Amino acid sequence: MGGLAAAVVVAVFAARPTLAQAPDDARAEAERHFLQGLALVENEDWEAALLEFRVSLELFPTRSALFNSAQMLKALHRYVEAVDTLQEWLARYRDEALADELAATEEALREWEGFIGELEIRVDEPGAELRLDGTGIGRSPLPGPIRVDVGTHRVEATLEGRLPQQEQVTIVSRQRIGLDLSLAELAPPPEVPALPPVPPAPVAIGVETHDGLLLRLTVGGGFVYNEEYVGEEFGGGGGAALAAGYSPVENFSLYLEFTGNHPQAFGLGIGIGGYFGPNLFLDGVFGYSYDAGMYGAVVFGKEWWIADQWGLGVALRQTVSTWSLEFPTLAASTFVCFTATVS
Repeated sequence: MGGLAAAVVVAVFAARPTLAQAPDDARAEAERHFLQGLALVENEDWEAALLEFRVSLELFPTRSALFNSAQMLKALHRYVEAVDTLQEWLARYRDEALADELAATEEALREWEGFIGELEIRVDEPGAELRLDGTGIGRSPLPGPIRVDVGTHRVEATLEGRLPQQEQVTIVSRQRIGLDLSLAELAPPPEVPALPPVPPAPVAIGVETHDGLLLRLTVGGGFVYNEEYVGEEFGGGGGAALAAGYSPVENFSLYLEFTGNHPQAFGLGIGIGGYFGPNLFLDGVFGYSYDAGMYGAVVFGKEWWIADQWGLGVALRQTVSTWSLEFPTLAASTFVCFTATVS
C-alpha cells in the first residue's frame, strides 16, 4: 500500500468511534460510501474516492471522511482546497480529536501550505470580471491577494467596452506574485461611408416611348410628276393623310391610312412603321386611290413631343402610283409635310 493509502487507513481506524454515534440508517449509508472511497484509494482513483468521501460527509459528517477528502484533494494537486479542508477539520474537531490525529493534521497543514503561493491581480479598470483557469474569482478590485496552487495559471479579465486581457503567470511556493492587467478601450467600429445615391438611368429629353393607340395627321405639299397617255406633266401639289392604328410592340405600329392628294384622289392604305433614335420614324404604306390606282409611299420624319401623348414634327413623303386603271401610267410626288401625332 502506498504512502497516501496508509495515511487514509490511519484516519479510518482513528475515526471508528465517531461513526458508531450516527443513527443506524445514516451510519450504514455513510459507512458504505466511506468504505467505497477506501477501495478507490487502493486503486489510486483519487477523483472518484473524493466523491465517495464527500457523499459520506453529507450523510453524516465525520472527521475521518473530512480528513480523507483533504488527502484526495492533495493527491489531485488541488492544494488550496486541500489546505482549506484541513483548516475546516481543525476548526471542527480540534477539541475532540485524539492527540496523534491533531498532530498529523497540523503537520500535513504545514507541509501543504508549502505548495501554495499568492497572486495579487491589479486591473486598471474597476468592475472587470476575473477568471483563474476558466473559473470566476470575482470582479476588480479584489480585496487582496488570492492563494493559488504552485504552477502555471491563466488569468483573464473582461469588461464591457474594453478589450479582454489574458496572461499566463507562474506561481512559486510561499511567494506573492503581482500581475497588472490593462484593459484597452475598444476602438469604435469603422464608419462605413455612405454610398452615393444611384443616379437615375439617363433619359433622353424629349424622347417618347410609343405604344398603344396611334393617331397621326400629316399635311404638306411639294413636287408632282404625272405621266399621262398624251405626254408628261410636272407641277406642284398637296395633300393630307390621317393614320389610325395600334402599336402591338413598343415603337412599332400598324395602321390604316386615309389620304387625299392633288392631283390624286382619295385613297385607303395599310401602313407599317417604327420609331428609332431621338423620335425619328420611318413608315411604309401600300393602298388604293380612286382614279389613281394602286400606290405606295415611304415617309421619313422627326417629331418633337410637347406633352406626354402629343407630338409635332416634320416629314418627307415619297409616293409612287399608277395614274389610272384605264390608261396605266406612272405618277409620283415628293411632299414636305407637317405632322401631329397622338400616341
